[in-house]
Amino acid sequence: MAVLTPALTSLRTEFNAVAPDRDKASDGWIADSVHSKYSDHYVDERSDVLDDKDADNIEEVHALDVDRELRRAEWSMERAVQIIVTRHRLGQDNRLQNIIYNRRIWSASWGWTEREFNGDNLHTEHAHFSGRYGSGTGDDNPENDTRPWGLLAEATEDDDMNAAEMTAWAKRSEE
Repeated sequence: MAVLTPALTSLRTEFNAVAPDRDKASDGWIADSVHSKYSDHYVDERSDVLDDKDADNIEEVHALDVDRELRRAEWSMERAVQIIVTRHRLGQDNRLQNIIYNRRIWSASWGWTEREFNGDNLHTEHAHFSGRYGSGTGDDNPENDTRPWGLLAEATEDDDMNAAEMTAWAKRSEE
């Protein structure tokens, strides 16, 4: 059975903690028929294209879509994307390969600068997060890194609930 990488699972958990009432209609992680065979939404070990990118033998997916409707005052998907892009640009994080949102793409391949995105899906209803593939199974593997993504830190500045409480709440709500 395929799983979402631990890093992206922690990103989803953090979105749920920051915006517990968010819309999840456009959430997803497993590829459907509209995805190209190169999509990180496919299970890596079942894909002849993705299998060589990952060093472990775990059937996992390296992409997460999160609906843009966060339904929290002062929060938008744009704000969340900019927090995550900034952390990657500053070298504070290295778990993602690219982010696609609202006709734009940011990628580690070009220093996290913004470029226009013209794919079949313009990603206006959700943000797409592609995780980096691991080179092993250790803790230094980016797909296994479950450190905070920076969203909770920003949210706790807006809220009385601390990051630990929000994370605990989000994990309970996913069970």
